[in-house]
Amino acid sequence: MQPPSPEHPSALRRLLLFLLLTAALLYAGIRELAGDGGLALVSDHQVLVRHDMVSGSLSSDDRPGAHGFVPWLEEVRVLDRRTLRYVMGGDGPEPDQRVPALVVRGRDGANHAFLEVELQVALDSERAEVALVDHGGSRATILRLVDAYARPVLRAAFGAYAPRDIVLPDNKQRGTAAATAALERLLDRHGIRLLELSVSKPQFAPKYQETIQRRKVAEQEVTRLETERLALVAGAPDRLTGLRAQEERRLEELERELAEAERLAARAAEELVGRTEGEVSDQVTAATLERDTALAKAEVLEERHRAEAAAFIRELEALAAQGDLPVRSALAERLSSVTFDLLPVEEHEAAPHTNGGSL
Repeated sequence: MQPPSPEHPSALRRLLLFLLLTAALLYAGIRELAGDGGLALVSDHQVLVRHDMVSGSLSSDDRPGAHGFVPWLEEVRVLDRRTLRYVMGGDGPEPDQRVPALVVRGRDGANHAFLEVELQVALDSERAEVALVDHGGSRATILRLVDAYARPVLRAAFGAYAPRDIVLPDNKQRGTAAATAALERLLDRHGIRLLELSVSKPQFAPKYQETIQRRKVAEQEVTRLETERLALVAGAPDRLTGLRAQEERRLEELERELAEAERLAARAAEELVGRTEGEVSDQVTAATLERDTALAKAEVLEERHRAEAAAFIRELEALAAQGDLPVRSALAERLSSVTFDLLPVEEHEAAPHTNGGSL
């Protein structure tokens, strides 16, 4: 066997280098024709899905930048994960998709509408491989899936309430929460995230709306009265304590006023007793003086009458000596000119005086 010549290793290296360059040029040509070149660029709003052709596994990566991959052994897809707006009804800025307003038949058979319902959805970057396998991950297919689920789910959630009940904020919130949970569960199976669900106030026929408004006002009044009642019940002990203290202060004031009134009454009674005794003494003195004056006048009249009577008797005696007729004439004449003064005399005074003679 001949030993290798010194030129043989050099020729082998040149052959290997030629083969490598040929393979590289062939790969570059194929990738140029394929349009990827073994390098994928990912923006902030995108996610990359990598498919390992050997193992068949899928993985996602949402880091912005350039991501390399091995052609034929790996396949990559870049998907858009920006938010999509799906609107039922409404008249605001143009969304990604707008459909007719949501009309719901309530539990009692009456219809009510939500003039604007908005859903915001996006591709779930952590489950982008599921979206890719399930529906391809395009924005159009995401909107078609949302359109397929949104209306029946919302009708079922809000249809559980009668129109008179859905106007209550708590019931509307519960219906929205139930619809949100159901949509999240359904869309998650397709690698889609529900970011937000907003529902406007329900609208009814004008007559029904007026009835609901009156009921709402009545319920608000009931709530206000109940709140006031609870506040009164809660504050009753403090108010009772305050009233008791106020009554005690008032009682003390009344006791002081009563004591002052009693003192003034006692003083007035003392003054009245002193004044009454003086007045009685003055009245007794005046009555005594008046009585003495009357008695003096009576004595003077008595003396005068006695003198007149005695003179009259003497005249009668003189006339009697002349006969009956002159006596009677004289008596009649005399009696016609006699006057009498009468004075009242009390029973305890002296008995009335008599003439002591006879005619």
